[in-house]
Amino acid sequence: MREHSRYELTQKLTAKDPQLSRAEIGALLDACADSGEQSDARYAEALVRSRRAKGYGRQRIAAELRQHQIAATWVEEAFASSDAGEETESMRCLVVLTKWMRRQTKPTPEKAYRFLQTKGFNFSEAQQAVEQIFR
Repeated sequence: MREHSRYELTQKLTAKDPQLSRAEIGALLDACADSGEQSDARYAEALVRSRRAKGYGRQRIAAELRQHQIAATWVEEAFASSDAGEETESMRCLVVLTKWMRRQTKPTPEKAYRFLQTKGFNFSEAQQAVEQIFR
Protein backbone atom coordinates (compact mmCIF):
# COMPACT_ATOMS: atom_id res chain seq x y z
CA MET A 1 0.00 0.00 0.00
CA ARG A 2 1.37 3.43 -0.88
CA GLU A 3 1.47 6.61 1.17
CA HIS A 4 -1.08 9.36 0.52
CA SER A 5 -0.78 13.08 1.17
CA ARG A 6 -3.34 14.87 3.31
CA TYR A 7 -4.43 16.82 0.21
CA GLU A 8 -4.90 13.61 -1.77
CA LEU A 9 -6.98 12.03 0.99
CA THR A 10 -9.10 15.18 1.26
CA GLN A 11 -9.83 14.98 -2.48
CA LYS A 12 -10.71 11.29 -2.26
CA LEU A 13 -12.99 11.70 0.74
CA THR A 14 -14.76 14.67 -0.83
CA ALA A 15 -15.39 12.69 -4.02
CA LYS A 16 -16.48 9.57 -2.13
CA ASP A 17 -18.89 11.32 0.24
CA PRO A 18 -19.81 14.88 -0.80
CA GLN A 19 -21.95 15.23 2.34
CA LEU A 20 -18.89 15.29 4.59
CA SER A 21 -18.03 18.83 5.66
CA ARG A 22 -14.50 20.22 5.49
CA ALA A 23 -14.43 20.23 9.29
CA GLU A 24 -15.36 16.54 9.45
CA ILE A 25 -12.75 15.63 6.86
CA GLY A 26 -10.18 17.73 8.71
CA ALA A 27 -10.99 16.04 12.02
CA LEU A 28 -10.77 12.60 10.45
CA LEU A 29 -7.42 13.35 8.83
CA ASP A 30 -6.11 14.92 12.05
CA ALA A 31 -6.96 11.67 13.86
CA CYS A 32 -5.13 9.67 11.17
CA ALA A 33 -2.09 11.93 11.45
CA ASP A 34 -2.12 11.79 15.26
CA SER A 35 -2.21 7.99 15.21
CA GLY A 36 0.62 7.87 12.66
CA GLU A 37 -1.50 6.36 9.89
CA GLN A 38 -1.01 9.38 7.63
CA SER A 39 2.08 11.54 7.37
CA ASP A 40 2.93 14.15 4.76
CA ALA A 41 6.59 13.77 5.71
CA ARG A 42 6.48 10.03 5.01
CA TYR A 43 4.59 10.69 1.77
CA ALA A 44 7.25 13.19 0.66
CA GLU A 45 10.10 10.77 1.42
CA ALA A 46 8.38 7.93 -0.44
CA LEU A 47 7.63 10.10 -3.46
CA VAL A 48 11.22 11.42 -3.64
CA ARG A 49 12.63 7.87 -3.49
CA SER A 50 10.15 6.60 -6.08
CA ARG A 51 10.65 9.44 -8.56
CA ARG A 52 14.42 9.41 -8.26
CA ALA A 53 14.39 5.68 -8.96
CA LYS A 54 12.48 6.49 -12.16
CA GLY A 55 15.12 9.02 -13.20
CA TYR A 56 13.36 12.28 -12.35
CA GLY A 57 15.23 15.37 -11.22
CA ARG A 58 14.76 17.54 -8.17
CA GLN A 59 12.75 20.28 -9.92
CA ARG A 60 10.10 17.93 -11.26
CA ILE A 61 9.79 16.06 -7.96
CA ALA A 62 9.48 19.32 -6.01
CA ALA A 63 6.77 20.50 -8.39
CA GLU A 64 4.82 17.30 -7.86
CA LEU A 65 5.11 17.67 -4.08
CA ARG A 66 3.84 21.27 -4.34
CA GLN A 67 0.84 19.99 -6.32
CA HIS A 68 0.07 17.73 -3.37
CA GLN A 69 0.41 20.74 -1.04
CA ILE A 70 3.29 19.30 0.92
CA ALA A 71 4.90 21.88 3.23
CA ALA A 72 8.27 23.21 2.08
CA THR A 73 9.92 21.92 5.26
CA TRP A 74 8.83 18.32 4.50
CA VAL A 75 10.02 18.71 0.90
CA GLU A 76 13.47 19.86 2.00
CA GLU A 77 13.72 17.13 4.64
CA ALA A 78 12.73 14.48 2.09
CA PHE A 79 15.43 15.67 -0.31
CA ALA A 80 17.97 15.92 2.51
CA SER A 81 17.35 12.33 3.60
CA SER A 82 17.47 11.17 -0.01
CA ASP A 83 20.70 13.12 -0.63
CA ALA A 84 22.40 11.38 2.29
CA GLY A 85 24.05 8.92 -0.12
CA GLU A 86 27.10 9.69 -2.19
CA GLU A 87 25.24 10.13 -5.49
CA THR A 88 24.71 13.80 -6.34
CA GLU A 89 21.99 15.30 -8.53
CA SER A 90 24.63 15.88 -11.24
CA MET A 91 25.62 12.21 -11.12
CA ARG A 92 21.97 11.13 -11.37
CA CYS A 93 21.54 13.46 -14.33
CA LEU A 94 24.51 11.86 -16.11
CA VAL A 95 23.19 8.35 -15.43
CA VAL A 96 19.74 9.25 -16.79
CA LEU A 97 21.27 10.81 -19.90
CA THR A 98 23.53 7.81 -20.48
CA LYS A 99 20.55 5.43 -20.36
CA TRP A 100 18.59 7.71 -22.72
CA MET A 101 21.51 7.83 -25.18
CA ARG A 102 21.48 4.02 -25.55
CA ARG A 103 17.97 4.17 -27.04
CA GLN A 104 18.66 7.02 -29.47
CA THR A 105 19.61 6.53 -33.12
CA LYS A 106 20.62 10.15 -33.78
CA PRO A 107 21.09 11.93 -30.48
CA THR A 108 21.95 15.64 -30.48
CA PRO A 109 22.88 17.94 -27.63
CA GLU A 110 19.63 19.87 -28.17
CA LYS A 111 17.52 16.71 -27.83
CA ALA A 112 19.51 15.75 -24.74
CA TYR A 113 18.88 19.15 -23.11
CA ARG A 114 15.16 18.90 -23.84
CA PHE A 115 15.01 15.36 -22.46
CA LEU A 116 16.78 16.32 -19.24
CA GLN A 117 14.56 19.37 -18.86
CA THR A 118 11.42 17.22 -19.06
CA LYS A 119 12.91 14.93 -16.43
CA GLY A 120 13.27 17.91 -14.08
CA PHE A 121 17.02 18.51 -14.00
CA ASN A 122 18.22 22.11 -13.83
CA PHE A 123 20.18 23.71 -16.64
CA SER A 124 23.62 23.57 -15.04
CA GLU A 125 23.31 19.83 -14.27
CA ALA A 126 22.01 19.17 -17.79
CA GLN A 127 24.80 21.23 -19.30
CA GLN A 128 27.47 19.30 -17.38
CA ALA A 129 26.02 15.94 -18.40
CA VAL A 130 25.58 16.91 -22.05
CA GLU A 131 29.14 18.28 -22.24
CA GLN A 132 30.52 15.04 -20.75
CA ILE A 133 28.60 12.88 -23.22
CA PHE A 134 29.05 14.98 -26.39
CA ARG A 135 32.74 15.92 -26.04
